[in-house]
Amino acid sequence: MFFLRTSIVAALAAFSFAWTAASADQAKPIRYLVYNFSIGLTSDLTMHSSGIDNGMNGSGAGVGGSGISDMKTNGRDSGTINVDVMGVQPDDGLIVSISEAGKEGRSAEPATCVVYGTTYYICESEKKVNTEELELLRLLGRNFGRTKPLDANKHWQYTQTSPQGTEVTDYTVKGSSGNTMSLEVARVFKLTGGYTAATNGKITYDSAATLPKAVSVDTISRTEQGMGTSNRSEIQIDLNLASDSLASAGSK
Repeated sequence: MFFLRTSIVAALAAFSFAWTAASADQAKPIRYLVYNFSIGLTSDLTMHSSGIDNGMNGSGAGVGGSGISDMKTNGRDSGTINVDVMGVQPDDGLIVSISEAGKEGRSAEPATCVVYGTTYYICESEKKVNTEELELLRLLGRNFGRTKPLDANKHWQYTQTSPQGTEVTDYTVKGSSGNTMSLEVARVFKLTGGYTAATNGKITYDSAATLPKAVSVDTISRTEQGMGTSNRSEIQIDLNLASDSLASAGSK
């Protein structure tokens, strides 16, 4: 998913991103966020060994057995995601440094990214940014939820396209209390070649603090690999705000 989004926003941020990557290490953060995360991953590889080209023997009789093999893998991890807010670009992109420390080894070194209120982001191409970090980056941009007007169903949509595929994301306001909004998110991402990912989940967003307080999403992806082989994976991600330096400073 990362390369599609990068290609779309590269034109927006390229003029200043070279400065961002070179200067982030020297600058001091203006805000510091910590999120607790948990992630569960399930992968299911299905292979059909009959019913395709090799499904019949020379006599025309069916090959014995079910003709289907199934292999599953599972994994879980939890830990913290740290975000340093470094500054704001002239195009309103928020410059952040994001890193992750997992208890079971799912970690990532700091990477500099630019995030937008439209959920677009761009990160240093040579750095690893994990899926759960990307899920958070989508929601850290300035004016999230304000870049498009709500329709009659309290809903707005973002659509991205590139030669490689499309991504359509729908947000719906399900309730609000003060500055806190309860949102539902539905996202469909498709790549040429048979890859599809569908994400559904819930977000608790603080419009005054301009950040998500909690995120819970489930993504199911499928890849058709040809010759009766398909791969289904499911990723469950939960993010919860643990600390915000601005909130801590305001309480003193």
